[in-house]
Amino acid sequence: MCITIHVDDLIVASTDEQMIENFEEQMNKMLVVKNLGNLQYYLGLQYERGEDGIFFVHQKHYIDKKLQQFNLSDCRPSQVPVDPGYQKRFSVGEKMRNPEIYRKAIGSLLYLATNIDQA
Repeated sequence: MCITIHVDDLIVASTDEQMIENFEEQMNKMLVVKNLGNLQYYLGLQYERGEDGIFFVHQKHYIDKKLQQFNLSDCRPSQVPVDPGYQKRFSVGEKMRNPEIYRKAIGSLLYLATNIDQA
C-alpha cells in the first residue's frame, strides 16, 4: 500500500482493495475521513487512469478554462511558436489595446508551466 499526504489530503493506493478498506476503517476510529473515490483531481492537477492501469497527469480542464477566458477556444494548434506565414498586425511603435489581458494570459501560462514541472 502507498499513502501520500499533503496537509489534510491523502491518496491511498494498493493492489488489495481490502487493505484500503481496513486502512480507512482504522483512520475513521481516530479522525473523520471522507472517501472521495477514484483519484481525479489533486493539488490542481488532473489524473486519468488508462485501461492498462497507467495514470496520466495533465491540466486539460485548466487549459480549456483559460482558452475560454481569453477567447481562444477556437484557436488552431501549431507545431511552432510563430507560424512562418504570420503577419504583424501592429506596427512596432503601436501599443496594445489592453495590456492587462496580455499580462493575465502570460501569468496563466507561467502558472501552467510551473505546475507541469512539479508533476
